[in-house]
Amino acid sequence: MMEEATYEMCWDCKFCGQKKLLGLTHRFCAGCGAPQDPASRYFPPENEKVAVKDNPFVGADVSCPACKQPMSRAAKCCTNCGSPIDKGAEVARRTGVHRVHLSRSFTAVYGQAPSLFRLRCMTARAIRNVVCDGSSLADAAANAGFADQSHFTRAFAREVGTLPSRLRHRFNSLHSFKTLDHAAG
Repeated sequence: MMEEATYEMCWDCKFCGQKKLLGLTHRFCAGCGAPQDPASRYFPPENEKVAVKDNPFVGADVSCPACKQPMSRAAKCCTNCGSPIDKGAEVARRTGVHRVHLSRSFTAVYGQAPSLFRLRCMTARAIRNVVCDGSSLADAAANAGFADQSHFTRAFAREVGTLPSRLRHRFNSLHSFKTLDHAAG
């Protein structure tokens, strides 16, 4: 018995020009890591349809270092969270050192592994989006490069010791108090 092919809507990356990314499977561009704009999804013409299993960015050759999602070696960035797939190896290649040496040297200089440094940078970016820009938790998580809101919430709680929604509430309460204080004075 032959298995029936599965198809998805597609989207094209407006940043790097990558074409026919899968609407449900690829939340981020496999070429540059840019987030998908759901409003840009489209149904390809019948003669240009490609089954999900035949898409060049679907596979389990490598795992994303950030979210551990399996994906095709053809992807430069994770289609689940947007992280570069093998950035450490690329930097090591360009500088002419082994990737393990690069990682150990980074850890010796900065006191933390490159992956932890990256996670902390993503968390800081998401906090700024939540507190300063008023972004929703889901939008802040996506814009900072997290796989989803729950991934951001877990990382945030681990790093900060509280939930992002509680920090936003505390910040808004403090900001309201200062506003009232200035109005009264």
